[in-house]
Amino acid sequence: MGRRGRAARPPRGRACQLVRIVSDCRGGRAIRDVTIGHATSARGARKERCMTGLEVRLFGKLRVRRDGAVQPGIDARRVQELLAYLALYRDHPHPRERLADVIAGDAAMPEARKGLRQVLWKLQAVLRPGVGEAGRAVLVVDAEHVQLDASAGMWLDVAVLEDAWALTRGVPDAALDDDAASTVARAVEAYRGDLLDGWYHDWCLFERDRLQGIYLDLRHKLMAHAERHRHFESGIEHGMAILRVDRARERTHRCLMRLHYLAGDRSGALRQYERCAAALQAELGVAPARRTEELRARIGADAGLDGGPGPRPARGDGRWFAVPALGGPSLPVPAARIRPADAGGVWDAQAVLDDRAGGTPDAAVTNDPPAPSLEAVLADLIQLRGALVRAEQRVADDISAIATAMRRDGLRHA
Repeated sequence: MGRRGRAARPPRGRACQLVRIVSDCRGGRAIRDVTIGHATSARGARKERCMTGLEVRLFGKLRVRRDGAVQPGIDARRVQELLAYLALYRDHPHPRERLADVIAGDAAMPEARKGLRQVLWKLQAVLRPGVGEAGRAVLVVDAEHVQLDASAGMWLDVAVLEDAWALTRGVPDAALDDDAASTVARAVEAYRGDLLDGWYHDWCLFERDRLQGIYLDLRHKLMAHAERHRHFESGIEHGMAILRVDRARERTHRCLMRLHYLAGDRSGALRQYERCAAALQAELGVAPARRTEELRARIGADAGLDGGPGPRPARGDGRWFAVPALGGPSLPVPAARIRPADAGGVWDAQAVLDDRAGGTPDAAVTNDPPAPSLEAVLADLIQLRGALVRAEQRVADDISAIATAMRRDGLRHA
């Protein structure tokens, strides 16, 4: 086939977006398929490749590995402290005086600077074999400043968590797309305990709390994503991981109550409420909030979940049946509410979805999914907007990087 007859290829690049919405509203039915994603960024690809090079983990106990093996020369405590400090505050160069104060503590400045030179020499010996991309050194040192360049061929667990947070910050939990959810899942897997567990330096205590908060928020986003896609077991696992860190986190208890109930485990949802009430009383001396009490009352009455992600899941084969409603379009009814007594699919009038409408026993049988609710449509629009905003930001970042490189080349050849 000639050039003119070839099918157009989809655009490539970091801002590549695929959005497909198919809708058919005839007969009161709708088919909805929304896919939003973006190509993996070059930075993310580099980080994946760096897993075979220098790997630094600060969550839990500090560990440094190269090509899968433990990196020698990192056992000295002051070397570890300097590496951890530079890795945590890697966004700018640090004056040597500040680093000397971090390492030497109350020692006089001449002795502190001498100690810094010795520790810095040892750290350079550890990191020197890891000259990164385009010959860039991981440790950048001059007469007055020191900086760790984590982008130069080094994988850092803290950076993975912070990058996932930057990607999803401001995105509503229920609007997290699949690509972003995968990124977040990798990030929370990198969190293997509190930052520098067992260290109590002032400079790491604040970062420990900050990064733990990011981890818990990312887990919560994965819970909401799992609920939206009806991956209830996965959502429950994320919730239990959150409570292992903060057992009195009330909104996590509420989400777990919802997930248990949507999975058909009403007793599990009610037991989750009891665990919530006990944790709040033990940790904070307070009772559950009104919102939690209202959710417990709805679950106890088996009255459904107002404001949920959609109708309760069908028990059975997962199919849906269109049941004609009185004076209106067909209503979606899950397969579990149908008694397949004959080929026509006789329906059980007292088990109609949410008891919102009656119908006739000659219900038409269909495998189409139910029409989306207004809440689901709005969530899809929010998800689309968030993906487009992130794409625009990535394009702007690329343009800025290219402009900086061009200015650098211009100055070099001037």
